[in-house]
Parts: sequence; C-alpha cells; structure tokens
Amino acid sequence: MTKFISLFAVAMLAAFVLAAPASAQQITVNVKDASFDAMSQSGNHSFYVWCTAGKRNYTKNMQGANAKAAQTKLAKTLPKTCWPLWKHLNTTREMTEQQFRRNNYENNPRFEKSGG
Repeated sequence: MTKFISLFAVAMLAAFVLAAPASAQQITVNVKDASFDAMSQSGNHSFYVWCTAGKRNYTKNMQGANAKAAQTKLAKTLPKTCWPLWKHLNTTREMTEQQFRRNNYENNPRFEKSGG
C-alpha cells in the first residue's frame, strides 16, 4: 500500500511539474483602459456615438494622438445629428495565463484574452 501511495505521489508531482511551463506561457490580453491618463495617450480610442433625430446610437473606434484628436477626427465623419463620447483606450497587455486567472480577469469585462 505504501508503494502505491509513493508511486501515486511521484506521478502527481511529475504531472504538476509538466503542467507548470504551460501556465507560464505568455498570452495577449485586450484591455479597455478608461482611466483619466488613457485620454492623453495615443492609440485606438473607443467612442459611444450618441445620435438624435431618430438615428441609432452605436460604438466606433478611431486612432488618434489622444482622445481629443481621435474624437475630432471621428466627429468629422459623422452626421450633424451625432456626437462621439469617449469610452476607453483599447490597449493590449502581455501576461501569463496564471496572472490572467489569479487576477480574475476572465470575469472582468475590461479584459479579453486574445492569444495563447
């Protein structure tokens, strides 16, 4: 019986050691950064386009040196009855699968796993 328990323990340890490198694999996570500092960063900004006169509201992305520049560029492409309201900056972040799970990002709508 003790041989069986010892063999079982060795097998479990080996399985754990072999599984560890897989959890250390880097993945890419899409992050919706709605912090105040994100407004001054360049990149792909997301806007809620609010419309009047019976037009439907929708979400649109625009590249820009900062949120104001992206908003101005987007506003020039919209009908006069619509206005873009800044939502967040779309960024990516590299992290391990373990960090992604440990921080409970899979249940956070700001984080979306996109690779790995």
